[in-house]
Order: sequence, then C-alpha cells, then structure tokens
Amino acid sequence: TEALEIATELAEADPDDQRPRIDRARRLRRLGGAYAQRGDFDEARRQLESAGALYTALRASQPQHATIRDGLAETLHELSKLMAATGDGERAVRFAQEALSTAGHRSPEFLLALAVALDLTGDIPAAVRTAEEALRRLDDGASGARADELRRILEGDLQRYRR
Repeated sequence: TEALEIATELAEADPDDQRPRIDRARRLRRLGGAYAQRGDFDEARRQLESAGALYTALRASQPQHATIRDGLAETLHELSKLMAATGDGERAVRFAQEALSTAGHRSPEFLLALAVALDLTGDIPAAVRTAEEALRRLDDGASGARADELRRILEGDLQRYRR
C-alpha cells in the first residue's frame, strides 16, 4: 500500500533531509485538491490520504517543523471538505477537528469547514456556535477579498441554520 511505501521510504532516507518528502506530500495534497475540483472524489480521497500519511510520518520525526505541521493541517482540512462534499458528515467533523488541533489555531476557514460538517450531522447548535466563532475571528483583523468571501458564506450559513 501507499502508506507502507511511504514508511519504507522514510526509513531508508537521509533523516536530515526532509525536503523531498515534504515536496512529495505537498504535491499529493495539491493533486487531491485538483481531483476534488474535477469531481473525482475517490481519487481525491486516495491522494489526500496518501499526503496525510506522509505528513503524519514526517511529523512523527519532526513534531515542531512548521511546514510539516501546516501541511498536515491543510491536508486534514481538505479531507474535511471532501467528506462534506460526499455527505459524510461524521468523517468531515473528525477531519475538521483534527485540522484545527493540528494547526494549533482556530482559523476562520477551518472553522467554516467544521460548521459545515456539524450541519451535515444535524448538530445545528454546534454549527451556529462554530460559525459565530469564525465570524468573530474574521472581525478580529482579517481583511481582503478572501475574508469578505468567508464573511458572506458564514453569514448566509448562519441565516440558514437559524431558520
């Protein structure tokens, strides 16, 4: 399997040079995102899970490495969005929570993914609380086109949740 190949590669590689493995994990994550955008959710999941396995193995050897931590958090975030897109709310929640925990901060974008996942599971009160927290985080200094887009999405979701 891919995970076994990754573990073997890590065991045989120069432990001081993680760059090739970080680059591979990043490529797998991007490839997973591209498959998801095309609607090939099975292949997207395979690529993202491979990226997650590689980032997890890398993180085990270098837990404080920021690029590895951030890559793992982004991969988990992508997996959460993918699970939500396929209607698997329980897994979407789990991946969203892992992404937030791994990142070590509560980004509005990650919180939005958690709110969507919670909505899918039917936990509307938790979805509302999470979306409200995301809006507060945006109001605490986020600006720009992406922040405006997130704000519109969150406000729309909150209106829908409160109906």
